[in-house]
Amino acid sequence: MVGATGSGKQAAEALKAAPPEAELSDAVARLRALDAAQRTGADGTTAVDQVASAFVAALKATAARLDARLADQRAAIKAHFDPAVFLAAAKADVQQLQELCDLTAPAGASGADAPVQSRFGDTVDTQIHIDQGRADFFSKASSLTEPVEAVRAALQGCDGFVACAACGNGIQVGNKEKHKQKCKKLQPDEVATGRYVEQTAEWVLSMAAGKPEPFLFMYTMETGLCYDTNAAMRRLAFQGDADGYAAKADFAVSLHRALMRRPKYVGTVFSAMNFRVSPAAYRVGGIVTMPQPTSTSTNPQVVKQFLGSGGGGGGAIAGTILILRVSGARDIAPYSVY
Repeated sequence: MVGATGSGKQAAEALKAAPPEAELSDAVARLRALDAAQRTGADGTTAVDQVASAFVAALKATAARLDARLADQRAAIKAHFDPAVFLAAAKADVQQLQELCDLTAPAGASGADAPVQSRFGDTVDTQIHIDQGRADFFSKASSLTEPVEAVRAALQGCDGFVACAACGNGIQVGNKEKHKQKCKKLQPDEVATGRYVEQTAEWVLSMAAGKPEPFLFMYTMETGLCYDTNAAMRRLAFQGDADGYAAKADFAVSLHRALMRRPKYVGTVFSAMNFRVSPAAYRVGGIVTMPQPTSTSTNPQVVKQFLGSGGGGGGAIAGTILILRVSGARDIAPYSVY
């Protein structure tokens, strides 16, 4: 404690100077008085001891609060994935979807007897469609690759898409006739044939120029980028096809980094497809880890446009609607084309 205050320093200097006995006695008395002043407890603890004890007590209290908060979070996560809780919440969602989409009980070829299709075509067995996050997608990929090179490589083999030179939208080749009837930027003499150009890397990047998250924007464009990249990721995860994925890797890792910059979304989302999916692929109440990004919506009204026609007239709707409870989703609405 000597040296903690000015008086302590002075006493130490007095001792070093070997003063006469009277001065030495005075210095000793001053040291004892200083020490006594710092002893505040009956047990002889000093102010330093008390500060240390208070600090330890504060640490323990903070740890207890963190433990309590962690316990609450674990309980919330457990409730989030509890099948009973999920099914109870899903009943209201199903009722809303029935009203929005005018859904009826499946019947005939458009319902329970319809052929079952794999959600992922020939890229995965629907019985084992669980990756569990084990596939190595990014160890050989680089986000430092020039965007034009990453996009050009990812577009390899992406057939079936063109771009409208008038409005700049991407279009599936099968929808060219439908698009030219709706495109308001086509000149009168162009409506009959439309005006289409190839979807090149340069065209894709020109559409995403100036966007705050260009890779998120490009992924949501109507191009082969999302479809083919997703399919390549599934083939790597389920079939070990590293060669087929290699050309998509740099685009995929840049997309992944953009997604990770977005805050997590926890809640209910909806997805739909225009064919019947085997119940084995998505067991009610089950937990599925998808190896690729999957587009969904928080708005159930959106799913109707992705369902198909049940045939037989009457405007029947056919397909599959997924109601998903997600914990690691990312909200990309501000950066999406749609």
